[in-house]
Amino acid sequence: MKSLKEFKIPYVGLKNGLHSFLYSIDKTFFTYFENSLVSEGNLKVEALFDKRDAGFFTLEISVSGVVQVECDRCSDSFFLPISGQNKIIIKFENDDSLVEEEADVMYINRTDTIIDISHLIYEYIVLAIPIHKVHPTDENGGNTCNQEVLKILEKQEDKINDTPDERWAILEKLKKQK
Repeated sequence: MKSLKEFKIPYVGLKNGLHSFLYSIDKTFFTYFENSLVSEGNLKVEALFDKRDAGFFTLEISVSGVVQVECDRCSDSFFLPISGQNKIIIKFENDDSLVEEEADVMYINRTDTIIDISHLIYEYIVLAIPIHKVHPTDENGGNTCNQEVLKILEKQEDKINDTPDERWAILEKLKKQK
């Protein structure tokens, strides 16, 4: 992938009806997005573009594959399987000042001849990543996180639990005085 040109749909030259676009996403895709939350992945994306005469189009984007993320428990990187499907409506508007932001609606000018969907694909990949990311369990149900990090975290937790909270100690003194 040399640039994001392949993610530009020339809708003016397309006939009315359903059109399918297939993309393979790898780590070079993510380099085009500054401060990207994802730096590496291997994904398949299908964009179904439905061109209509009614003055609007629909675009359905399906994403599936793996992305490299950091584990929230041990901070090691791992490949997380993701999948998602999103639908957006594309409407025409000649005057940008009349455009109101709406969820799942994208406005384009009637003079535009292409629709760049690269940013939509990036957003949908990021949205498919769960909030809580931890290593998956192995076939025996065991934890696959970095065991050295987990041991260090357990030691820290034990230290915190061993030292009594001074606030509770003061309250216990007051309780005994009654």
